Amino acid sequence: MLKLVISDNKMHYYYYIPKLHVMMSMLRKLFRYFIPSFIGTYLLWYLLNPIWFNQFCIICFLSIISWTMAYYFYEMLNQETINPSGKIVLVTGCDTGFGNQIAYRLDQLGFHVYAGVLFPDGDGAQQLRQKCSKRLKILKLDVTKQEEVDNVVEQIKQSGKPLWALVNNAGIAISVPFDWGNDIDVYRKVFDVNIFGVVRATKSCMPLLRQSKGRIINVASICGRLTTTWTGHYCMAKHCVRVFSDIIRRETINSGVKVVTLEPAFFATNLTNVERLQRLREKIFDETHEEIQRVYGKNYLKYFTDTDPMIALMSHKSIDLVIDAMINGIILCHPKLYYRCGNYIDLFMFWAISHMPEILLDYLLDMAENIKNGIENCEQKQKKIKFIFFHVVVLIIKIMSMIRKLFRYFIPSFIGTYLLWYLLNPVWFNHFCIICFLSVIAWTMAYYFYEMLNQETIDPSGKIVLVTGCDTGFGNRTAYRLDQLGFHVYAGVLFPDGDGAKQLQQKCSKRLKILKMDVTKPEEVKNVVEQIKQSGKPLWALVNNAGVGVSVPFDWGNDVDIHQKVFDVNVFGLIRVTKYCMPLLRQSNGRIVNLASLAGRVRVGSLSSYCMAKHSVRVLSDCIRAELIGTGIKVVTLEPSFYKTEIINFDLMDQKRRKIYDETPEDIRESYGENYLEYLRQRNSLVQSVTKTRIDDVVDSIIDGIIREYPKLYYRCCSYQELFTMWGTSHLPEILLDYVMTKNADSLLRKTKAGPYHHK
Repeated sequence: MLKLVISDNKMHYYYYIPKLHVMMSMLRKLFRYFIPSFIGTYLLWYLLNPIWFNQFCIICFLSIISWTMAYYFYEMLNQETINPSGKIVLVTGCDTGFGNQIAYRLDQLGFHVYAGVLFPDGDGAQQLRQKCSKRLKILKLDVTKQEEVDNVVEQIKQSGKPLWALVNNAGIAISVPFDWGNDIDVYRKVFDVNIFGVVRATKSCMPLLRQSKGRIINVASICGRLTTTWTGHYCMAKHCVRVFSDIIRRETINSGVKVVTLEPAFFATNLTNVERLQRLREKIFDETHEEIQRVYGKNYLKYFTDTDPMIALMSHKSIDLVIDAMINGIILCHPKLYYRCGNYIDLFMFWAISHMPEILLDYLLDMAENIKNGIENCEQKQKKIKFIFFHVVVLIIKIMSMIRKLFRYFIPSFIGTYLLWYLLNPVWFNHFCIICFLSVIAWTMAYYFYEMLNQETIDPSGKIVLVTGCDTGFGNRTAYRLDQLGFHVYAGVLFPDGDGAKQLQQKCSKRLKILKMDVTKPEEVKNVVEQIKQSGKPLWALVNNAGVGVSVPFDWGNDVDIHQKVFDVNVFGLIRVTKYCMPLLRQSNGRIVNLASLAGRVRVGSLSSYCMAKHSVRVLSDCIRAELIGTGIKVVTLEPSFYKTEIINFDLMDQKRRKIYDETPEDIRESYGENYLEYLRQRNSLVQSVTKTRIDDVVDSIIDGIIREYPKLYYRCCSYQELFTMWGTSHLPEILLDYVMTKNADSLLRKTKAGPYHHK
């Protein structure tokens, strides 16, 4: 097993040898598949000579340039603001950082600021009292406690003033490997504040915000667009904040409430305080199980200490960029949907990382870790990289600035740019567009050729596969199929005497074991892992299949119970089982197969808890895979579309929805109306029409991920139409996507007289 020891040069030598092998393997595949495919595709294009395609590429490129320039001019002209007089803004997390500064700035503008703090007698609260007017109120507010949130909301009601904006700023960050800590305590701590705290505060404030047609400002992060090693907890949480923002924006689009999302890069706040991170990391390491401590060793803490200065170096000292964006979101009549706060270098780097293929990103992340291990002065290296990026970006900005000054609005910009291209006739640009497109085609063809030839499989004899959620659906079918292949299957079920367990016992060999396993209960998970250890056989694969789904608007139900129930199974259960199985998987160099969903790529109204959970699963898979590079363990992620399983049993969903609606506070029920249940029922009938019955499509992919010597990183189990829809919804501008996704919903709401139309 590979270990990272920073001070040991000999270990570095052995660490680089596999990477040389990987590089040679990649080059061999490149020459074997990609280059012949590219040459063949280019020759085909050359012989056909499709002039229309040249024009199409050029027009698309010019449209992008024109749209960008028009957007900048629109932003310059969009300066109309609201009157702050008599309006309340509630800000969470005002002890330090963004929250403290935004509370002060809003008070200066004339708002009545309700500043939520953890420590009303702390330094941050005292500073606000000294600097601000009497309009500002310091309130004890821990967003993890419903009674404190209710108390603040009650005070706002009693003031008689409208709540104009809620700023969900409170958050915490932890930077440790995914399997450190006791059970799932680290994850739960991060999620309680960063996700459930946001949901709780938003739900409690929604009736007041609907009355004022105000604003919700959610502070996400640039980490909500990518995944990095050691920050899986934080990346998952910030992905969820972004998903939550998109969903509630679409659900409230007819209510007049605007939802704004901020995505700051790294800024010098308490979250990025290196000393705090180090203390917290040492505490978590001490709480980690001894078996996992031995895998990493004490030197791993020193490795963190050596790399932490890079975080400080990347962090911007001034937080004014973020505060200005928050204020724009609150005071502008027509704010942006997203404010991405960082310099052009940050934005370019994060954009590039978030759009790279997973396999390339994994390789680059691993290479970056090797570079950091071998560099004595990482700070100097980082400065050089930033220096190069800075000059490249400055050059691009200057060019864009010169072009932008030529035109005023979109249509003149497009016409002018097109005429300029037509007069200059840049042949090199035509070829550049064509080569880019052909490269994509050639890469796709090469990938398919590689996949056809990559048929090596492992020997299943004597190997254990643990599958969770085997009562019904994918889990039940996978357990049966794996038993037929010769694996020793440990099938985790909720009901050992249920129909699903009995069917497996009747159909399968004696190799298959039915085990009681509720993934939300640590003692049951430990019991299963202990039985695997006692068997003496290697655990080859873990299939994290157990999951639940609920389809209701985000503010239905009591407190955040619905979101917590979904996360307890779909996210925390998956993390718990993976953590307990990791020592055994490290011994066997085995597999982790996580079932996410296409809902982990899109954001759909009334599915906030499920979409957030499946985004988290996808991000967790990427983080684990990046952290385990070099250990031999492979992490595979499945993304099925709609299949007929127990999760989308529509009769059961209707019963759950009715129960949740009855538990919802009366003022929230009043804003939706009884007919909203009928609207959701009719919407489900549309989903039912596209639901597939052949679950073996998904089971085949699960088995492929287990038995293939070199499985894919992702298996997307859906039709080409669904893939195209998913890709489109992932890449469309948010404002256009909001329109497309809410247009049909609005007509159905009118038809059923639900939501904003139930009084009419």
